[in-house]
Amino acid sequence: MRRHIQSLTRLVLAFILIFSSVGLEGKIQPAAAAAWTSFNPGFGVGSFGNEVAYGNGTWLLFSQSGEFGKSVDSYGTAFQKSGSVFPCTVIEAKHVGTQWLAACDNTKIYTLADGQDPLIVGNWLPRDTGKSGRLVGIATDGNVIVVVGDSGGTVLSSVYGHDWVDRSIIVGVSGFNAVTYGEGKFIAVGKSSDNSGGVIYSSEDGETWNKVTPAPSEQLYGIDYGAGMFVACGAAGYLYVSEDGVNWEPKTAPDDTGAVSFTTVAYGAGQFYIGGTSETILISSNGSDFSKEIKGGSAKTVTSIAVANGKAIAVGSSGLLLTAPTPSANGYLSALYIDGVLVSGFVKTDSSYSIEVPNATASIDVDWTLDDPSTQTLQSVKVDGTAQSLGPISGLALTPGTARVIEIVVKAEDGSTNTYTLIVTRKKPNNAQLGNLQISPGSLTFNAATTNYTVEVPFGTTSVNVTPTMQDPQATMTVNGMSRTDGQTTSVTLDADGSTDITIIVTAQDGTTKTYTITVNEAAPSANGYLSALNIDGTLVSGFVKTDSSYSIEVPNATASIDVDWTLDEPSTQTLQSVKVDGTAQSPGPISGLALTPGTARVIEIDVKAEDGSTNTYSLSVTRKRPGSSGSGGSYGGGPSKNESTLPEGITQSIGNDIAVSIDIFDSDGKTPIQSGVTVDATGRFQFNTLKPGSYSLVLYLLADDGTKLAGQIAQLTVDELNAAKVTLADIAPYGTATDALTNKPLQGVKVSVYWADTKLNRSMGRKPNTRVELPGVQGMANRNANLQSTATDGQFGWLLPPDGDYYVIAEKEGYETYDGNSSILHVGKTAVKLNFALQAKVLEKGVLQAFVSGYPNGTFRPNAGVTRAELASMLLKALGLQPRASAVEYSDVPVTNWAAGAIAQLTEQGLMGGYPDGTFGPDRPITRAEFTVVLVRANQLSQGNGESSLRDIDGHWAKGAILLAEQAGLIHGNPDGTFNPDSKLTRAQAVVILNRMLGLTSQEKFEHRELSDVPADFWAYDDIMRAIADHEYQKLGNGLTLWK
Repeated sequence: MRRHIQSLTRLVLAFILIFSSVGLEGKIQPAAAAAWTSFNPGFGVGSFGNEVAYGNGTWLLFSQSGEFGKSVDSYGTAFQKSGSVFPCTVIEAKHVGTQWLAACDNTKIYTLADGQDPLIVGNWLPRDTGKSGRLVGIATDGNVIVVVGDSGGTVLSSVYGHDWVDRSIIVGVSGFNAVTYGEGKFIAVGKSSDNSGGVIYSSEDGETWNKVTPAPSEQLYGIDYGAGMFVACGAAGYLYVSEDGVNWEPKTAPDDTGAVSFTTVAYGAGQFYIGGTSETILISSNGSDFSKEIKGGSAKTVTSIAVANGKAIAVGSSGLLLTAPTPSANGYLSALYIDGVLVSGFVKTDSSYSIEVPNATASIDVDWTLDDPSTQTLQSVKVDGTAQSLGPISGLALTPGTARVIEIVVKAEDGSTNTYTLIVTRKKPNNAQLGNLQISPGSLTFNAATTNYTVEVPFGTTSVNVTPTMQDPQATMTVNGMSRTDGQTTSVTLDADGSTDITIIVTAQDGTTKTYTITVNEAAPSANGYLSALNIDGTLVSGFVKTDSSYSIEVPNATASIDVDWTLDEPSTQTLQSVKVDGTAQSPGPISGLALTPGTARVIEIDVKAEDGSTNTYSLSVTRKRPGSSGSGGSYGGGPSKNESTLPEGITQSIGNDIAVSIDIFDSDGKTPIQSGVTVDATGRFQFNTLKPGSYSLVLYLLADDGTKLAGQIAQLTVDELNAAKVTLADIAPYGTATDALTNKPLQGVKVSVYWADTKLNRSMGRKPNTRVELPGVQGMANRNANLQSTATDGQFGWLLPPDGDYYVIAEKEGYETYDGNSSILHVGKTAVKLNFALQAKVLEKGVLQAFVSGYPNGTFRPNAGVTRAELASMLLKALGLQPRASAVEYSDVPVTNWAAGAIAQLTEQGLMGGYPDGTFGPDRPITRAEFTVVLVRANQLSQGNGESSLRDIDGHWAKGAILLAEQAGLIHGNPDGTFNPDSKLTRAQAVVILNRMLGLTSQEKFEHRELSDVPADFWAYDDIMRAIADHEYQKLGNGLTLWK
């Protein structure tokens, strides 16, 4: 009809009809004709309103005379005119994929790539078609583009819109007037070759066309598809509708429009718009019942209608210039939220708010709801003056005491703006507690809730060092009135009576204070003046008891000299006051190479001074026997002077090779020392003083690179009657394993370190509790015996530790709670000890996942029914824990009243689902297994796939890559026969099984059994359906796992 109007008359003026499409409850309301006013798009009076179209955020308007323009205003109220004339008369324009296509009266298709300015004629590229006549209609299925013409049944097809293939229909068609796509097929309409009526042709691929019978009685000028219906229009008030494009039914035009020739059809904003002569526009929300929107009764004709952004624009002939009612001035928000809670005192007419949040709130989410999304746009969002992306603000970091300013600018339909200012301030911390408190010398067991401590320090202590650490490093602190930084050590001098009080005051950032007090008392001096051992040539003096101070020893005549050494019983409280030999003072230390004369006694005196000033003198008289004397002196005499043995092979194999070993020999009770410091050569061989037949205890020390003795192993030495010696011992294995407490699997990369425990043993040996142990290096170990280690792939770690100590381990790994072994003291005697521990994964998030699918009111589930795109959007929204968006993404077939509009908008925003090139979403269209797989791949962010698929029917399929990724991720499985059936409809049962698999809701989870009449207990997906229709508590853990309850 459009081409007929152009051929009948050259009228001189364009008109635009702009009317509001969204009214109460989101339904489309007819606009009152009396409220419409004239509108001038800025074109010259010689223009003919020929075509209007919307796509890629832009309205385009073309006139018959070649004038054309654009509007980037979403409501199409402000057009810019091109300075050039278009090279042809544009009959239809459509945005397809990433380009505009314009069908012209000069047999050419013009294309414009996205990103190019449509007002510059040179940006439109002509594409030859090889046909004659005018090209009048464009349609696409997303892959193939079809163009029809008004001469000789012209039909063209193309994939990219550049090269066109002739698919024309030669017989029975005079020409086509329009084409559309829906229900899996293209439908083209026009007039028969004998001009007796109309024709309808259909094609599933755009190449092979079949005539639809019976033919309509009137020529058809326009057609469009939406809401599951085809609507075509034609001469003499003719309306023709179909649900499938095959079976058509005529409809009666309303009221006084029966004589109107309807020229064009457009679907959008949830309804059909039909335009025609006599300034007539009809509307229908279902494609079956039609009502009159406007009828001017003049000779003015509507030639094109476009619908977008809740607005419809119609263009036509005869100088009619009309516009919609006055645009709304509503620039309000209806709600403003912080972390999902409405801002206190919010009133939409108030635009400024100041909020204070608790200090524990480190970040916030800010969201809002437009008061009238159909007439408003979000113009800008700023944080502290810096522009943000248009949308909710997530994870906005807050600094205590510093205000964050959020500005939200809402633009009303009339172009006015309203700025909301939200000032959010995080309170300063009120934490005035210490995180740790250390004192040296001395020790205390710190607890943040305990404020008073009493500490005893060794006798003779004149000052102590106190080191407090605050839980909040930004708080302030004083020690005895002196300002101190976090972790700073303060030296405090004891009073003359050996005591003092230390006062620590912590002031939080908000001024809160807390006082800690330490009372220090000097301990009474020790009276211990004993030795714990007295040795001749490394062998304990026979009968030594520390409380006995006088000893007389005979040694064999063969012993020409001796070494004498000793061990203080309590080195931290004793001093070696003097050493004398035969009354002559010696240097205070072991005596080496003391010459012996046969029959002459040498007298060694050792004075030990106790802490309280008392002394104890040990007297050792040693006489070398005269030649020919018989008998043995202690362990001397009879048989060879030395014996030897060899350690078993591989005792340090699990630690490393080439680790030096030293041995101390004890009596069978393991308490009485006999010989110490026995060296072991590289072959494991060692020599020791001759021992009587029997069993002895050996302590094996592993030697650090600097010679420090480290705990090794206890062994048994057996000497027989022939002086043959044999050693029996177990391997030395100090390596422990760090595991995940939930999975019991080894953890790699755990940082572990060992500390001195706060015990009496450690304090008596002068070790500083709760400090990291300074370990000597061991070159032969893989980890060099480093204190701070990182566990290997098998989770192993380990140290060689100094003997006779108490230790604890601290272990840290991202995503896990810190393991603090302070409550599980590790005692190391003479034997290397290994520690196994398990780390608890942190709970990063917890909540409740609502059921993502439900049964029907009649007690059924319909497991084998298909899943529509809207239903999948709803399932995914709930399964992923997302919230529906208040302002829906605009699809022409998803009005805001659609039950799934919020879910569709959110999934579109997330990039998980999208619409079709024609601006529709297809909410009621069943989704295939292949399409569902593509959505799964996006939701799980899968991007790496290697190898071949086990599925034998996906080669060459458009979704093969996504199917392969999902299969390798374990999200989908094929059928028993090795097929996947990618183009089969996805069933509800299949959907819940796969979504459960994606969420980790496995067969091990508990669930409530519910009665569904069509899901018996032996149904293959019974368990998964029961899980899917139930709510589940969950915890997201730092180890990447999700725990379901």
